[in-house]
Amino acid sequence: MTLKSIQRQKWAILELLGVFLCGVGLCFALAFIGANYSEERIAKEKQQVVVKMDEMKSALTAAKIPPEQIPGLLQIHKAALVSEVTHEHFIISSFFVLLSLLVASIGLTVILWAKLRSLQGKTIVADAAGVT
Repeated sequence: MTLKSIQRQKWAILELLGVFLCGVGLCFALAFIGANYSEERIAKEKQQVVVKMDEMKSALTAAKIPPEQIPGLLQIHKAALVSEVTHEHFIISSFFVLLSLLVASIGLTVILWAKLRSLQGKTIVADAAGVT
């Protein structure tokens, strides 16, 4: 094997690594987006809100809050719970999707870098041979 063929193989392997990273990153991003909108997750979050609402209703009756004030307090508490669950879900899902896209962008950068290095190697060989 000559030095040129070894260098070509090295850049080809690096390019394949970039393709792999890019593909894995995009696949994980799509998987996380799909998991974000699954019916199971939404049902689970609704169940959590219902359980916490029942706990709050029990706490309000135990605290001897007048019955006419309980529906308003529960409505405020429900709005706060829904907002909290939505923010928590958004932050977690955004983190994983952005991390996956970061891996994909690193893969794309590796692909482009390997292509550039490969082309530079061909240009140097062509210059040495006197080909324009």
